[in-house]
Amino acid sequence: MSHLHPFTHVFAGHGPEGRDLVLRVRFESHVFSNSYGTGPHDFLDEAGNKRQFCANRYAFSHCLPSEIRNLLTCNAYTWEEKDRNQVANLAVLTPAGSPLISGIHTVIIYYLYPSKVEEIDVEMLVKTCYEKEISFEHRKKREKIRVYVKKACFQQVRIPKN
Repeated sequence: MSHLHPFTHVFAGHGPEGRDLVLRVRFESHVFSNSYGTGPHDFLDEAGNKRQFCANRYAFSHCLPSEIRNLLTCNAYTWEEKDRNQVANLAVLTPAGSPLISGIHTVIIYYLYPSKVEEIDVEMLVKTCYEKEISFEHRKKREKIRVYVKKACFQQVRIPKN
């Protein structure tokens, strides 16, 4: 799973006092597994829930770090969305400059929060990645991802606040 090791992304000049803002991206086990209810399972996730290895998610997880880098570099759109009775950030993984058209998209669910690690300003925890039907007519309130990252940094808050 070395392809899912944490990595950093730098937003040059967007940090406090004009310095670089450093974001560390980390991944949870949901990017390569499915929930399995009460049946047999392969492992317990970070919250102690039963998970089963998913070959399709695992295969896609190999390109996930580059997809996230692209999302951050392109300053893609993101928004808050309910995910299993909690609010999370959702972003669509699309080729650079592609318009957001309703349909089936690969999405990530993630959280941002101030880092406690020196030299890192904000943590991005990618909770999961999967395909989802998206209707953009119902998602009018979108922000660029850098807005969320800067808010987590400057206001020292978790995004979304939950």
